[in-house]
Amino acid sequence: MTDTQTINATVVGSANTYDQVAIPQCSIDIYPFEGGIYTITGGQILSLSMRKNIKSDMGEITVNLAPGGPNGTELTPSWTEIITPMSFFVLGMRRGQRHGITMVGVVTNISESQVWQPNGSVVRTIAVTGKDFGYFLAMFNYYSLFFLGAAGTELEGSVPTPSAGLPAVINAKLEGTPSSIALSWWNSIIAGPGSVLSQTYVPYKNESTVLFPKAIATLFEDYPVYIPPFGDSFFGTDGSWTAKFRNLFPFPWYEYFINTANNDLYSSLTTFSSGYGFTSSLLPKTVTASPVLVARINPMPILTSSTSDPTGTVVLDGIDTSAWESLILFQPESTQGTSIQTVFPFISSLAGFSESEVYNLFLINPTWFRALWGAAEGGNSSLMPFLFQYSAAGDPASIARYGFRVANPDISWFTDATGQQSESAKTQMGPFLSDILGRFASYYEPSPIMARCSMTLPLRPDIVVGNRFRTKPFKNDVSWDFYIEGIDHNFVFGGPSTTTLTLSRGLPTSVYADSSTTGILYNALKGNAMRQNGKYVIGTPPGTKLKPLSGIPPFAFQSWVAQSFPIYSTAQMVSGATN
Repeated sequence: MTDTQTINATVVGSANTYDQVAIPQCSIDIYPFEGGIYTITGGQILSLSMRKNIKSDMGEITVNLAPGGPNGTELTPSWTEIITPMSFFVLGMRRGQRHGITMVGVVTNISESQVWQPNGSVVRTIAVTGKDFGYFLAMFNYYSLFFLGAAGTELEGSVPTPSAGLPAVINAKLEGTPSSIALSWWNSIIAGPGSVLSQTYVPYKNESTVLFPKAIATLFEDYPVYIPPFGDSFFGTDGSWTAKFRNLFPFPWYEYFINTANNDLYSSLTTFSSGYGFTSSLLPKTVTASPVLVARINPMPILTSSTSDPTGTVVLDGIDTSAWESLILFQPESTQGTSIQTVFPFISSLAGFSESEVYNLFLINPTWFRALWGAAEGGNSSLMPFLFQYSAAGDPASIARYGFRVANPDISWFTDATGQQSESAKTQMGPFLSDILGRFASYYEPSPIMARCSMTLPLRPDIVVGNRFRTKPFKNDVSWDFYIEGIDHNFVFGGPSTTTLTLSRGLPTSVYADSSTTGILYNALKGNAMRQNGKYVIGTPPGTKLKPLSGIPPFAFQSWVAQSFPIYSTAQMVSGATN
């Protein structure tokens, strides 16, 4: 974040209409683990690439340095000798008044190459790679159930005998809501007193240290409705800590990622815990950033349910866009009020549409394990597959166009072998099932009419992933709103310095602006909207007699299939040929 932005503002506009022609700057503050402080600036930095995507485990930087070191090109020691693995770095970038700390992390590799060319010069190159704080969670997996039971008596402060149970040994929850388990596990195993990373530190300024628990901020957002206890063996599973968090916070209901941002970006959320504010020598001291572990509810617009159906069918008849609207909205530079002809909205853009994320049958089955064990409700004797015994929604019109594509995720929230949790919470399970089904369908249903875009701008270090971006990707067209999934900052000394955005969920701004149940956005989430002759309209293609998304009553999948029988009775049929 920069000091020119307003959190939750309607639009983050141009800080200075001349920013695009300002000279880009880049600076890396390096703190070797062994001690010392070094600042490497443009000129010494020949090129730098920083990559961050919210779907990746960690952000990365790749830096090419001029040969030599802090004393000059031909003098020792070289940067390769000074910078060591696990050195802490703070990356600051600026173009005019646009500036920000784009990443803090640790160096993972440094190398120097020399190529002696016959009858020519010597080519020397120093390369540095680094990771953000996602590195700490993606690289390690301590405390697995299989080892902890045997070592329980040896752990400092543990109970006298392992037979007292794993929760007593590790003082952390094994079941509960995702956020409660994550917080308990974070405090007991990762970053609390006596935890694995409690004494891990990064060196920072004058050889002082900042402990990992103090350095990183956390956001474990509570799910808005009741969730049955998490029954999976969270500590016994293989994989890194990142894999465990992704298991606790599954997509598309949650988003899990490590970010670098000002604490103000998330401070309004009640479950946010601030991190250490690191500064950059390139930027004003008021500009700070922290590594932030984010596990938040997916902010996309969703279908909601306000209707109770006596058959148990989930009726998705409302829409909620509040989380989407609260995201910061960025946009390209404004050309208003300037005569400089070189000011332009973007350098390059590649926008298009894809069917890659199309699904048209959404299944939520929290009692699947109960049915598998032959319980009274359904049981193994039922002719109907147990997948269709609980909440589901389907879109016959989409099946006609794209084929039969089932989305049936394996979510550990629902590991409820006896069914007691779902039985004892029937009054809460209704809202829960409608919420998760609504969020599930709402993410994938509109995807084929949503644009994806890769857009390259003059360097914009102020833009933060996980927010909105407004632009005009098509010539002479209206403005569109996108979701910022990824950012690549590329600095070249004496050359073009750019920011490339990975954008998704693109719709015209006017579509996102109408959150009524009669608007295009609501109908797009229901599968009842299309692009016809270049315009967004409500409805399905002419001649289509099949219905869009609707809830499927429990134990009634057969009757739902009857709605789409032409798809199965006529080979290779298309949506317009329903006779």
